[in-house]
Amino acid sequence: MLKLLMVVVLGALGAVATASESGRTPLPAPRFGEIRDVTSTELGNFPYDPLLGGNIPADVLALSGLHVRLRGTVTPWDLDGEKVVRFALTDGQSCCFGGPPRIQHVVVVDFPAGMELTLADGWVRVEGVLMVKEVRSSGLTQSLFSVVASAVTASSAPPVTYISPPSPGRP
Repeated sequence: MLKLLMVVVLGALGAVATASESGRTPLPAPRFGEIRDVTSTELGNFPYDPLLGGNIPADVLALSGLHVRLRGTVTPWDLDGEKVVRFALTDGQSCCFGGPPRIQHVVVVDFPAGMELTLADGWVRVEGVLMVKEVRSSGLTQSLFSVVASAVTASSAPPVTYISPPSPGRP
């Protein structure tokens, strides 16, 4: 038992060291009763190959079961007429500016029975319990993050900081 505990602890320390070495900042451990505001980009702040899979950092896996609030844009996955039953939430990344979001930057949102979302453009705020689990099918990763929504409300887009190019002759 002690040997198993040492392997688990050393493995976790190795994952943290690897995370630090790769330049990513590990996410804080969840606290009892915490409701965390987080973005899909913060959740997926690690390199991930959807063909190989299997390298979700320990600090990210530890967030499974955490109550979260996310804000983002909706891409419907499953519809029942005009009602969205399941959707992908991203924090504003789109294919028009730098390509589509990576799989580790997408959160799949499901609704419990009786809850629904009517199709609408724009931003939403989702609250619910986060599950971190690699879902694979036919050798490809389908999702890493999912939330069963307890609330979905309209939201505004986050503020955008524009960076002006340097003036000619100025660094």
